[in-house]
Amino acid sequence: YRAPAGYSSRAGTGLRLIGLNLFALRRMWRMRRELTLVHAVDLDTAASALALRLLAGVPYVYDIYDSYPDSRGLTGWVRRPFDWLERKVIARAAMVIIADECRVAQHQPIPPERLMIVENVPDAPRPDRTPTAPGAALRIAYLGTLEARYRGLEDMLALVEEREELEFDIGGGGAVRTELDPADLG
Repeated sequence: YRAPAGYSSRAGTGLRLIGLNLFALRRMWRMRRELTLVHAVDLDTAASALALRLLAGVPYVYDIYDSYPDSRGLTGWVRRPFDWLERKVIARAAMVIIADECRVAQHQPIPPERLMIVENVPDAPRPDRTPTAPGAALRIAYLGTLEARYRGLEDMLALVEEREELEFDIGGGGAVRTELDPADLG
C-alpha cells in the first residue's frame, strides 16, 4: 500500500486509513488459512483485524499506544464513532497490549486476563553519571510519532533550547513534522 496515511484528524487521512485497512483485509483474507494470529497496532490497522476475526475467525492482538481520538484531539460527534470502534476492537481482541499501566483507565473496559502491559520506557535505574566525556554534549534521540501533544516533544525541545550541553535528534512522521527544521530530522 503506497498512499501516505499521515497522522491527523483530517478527512483525507481518514480516507487513506480506510484504504489501508481495505488493502490489509484483502491481503489477510488471501492468507486466512495460513494465519494463526494478527498483530494490530492502534486503530490504524485494527479495523481490518476485527473484520478478519468476524469473517474468518482469525484472532488478533490489539496493541494500543494511545486512545485514537485522544491522540488526534477528536471531540464531540467526530470522536464518538472512534470511541465505539475502539471499544469493539478491545472487546473482540484475544489480547490487548498497552504501553503503560496509567492507560488502563483510558481504554476501559479491558478484562484483566486479556491485558498485557509492555512499557515503552521501562522504569530502569538511572546511571550515576552522564555517559559522555566532560564538556561533551549529551545526545538524545527520539524516533516515533511527531505529535504536538502527549509525547513530551514540546518539553524536550524547550529543554534542549535552554541547555547547550544537550543535542536532540528527531526522526519520524506526524502532525508537527512540517513545523520542525528539516536539519533536525533524521
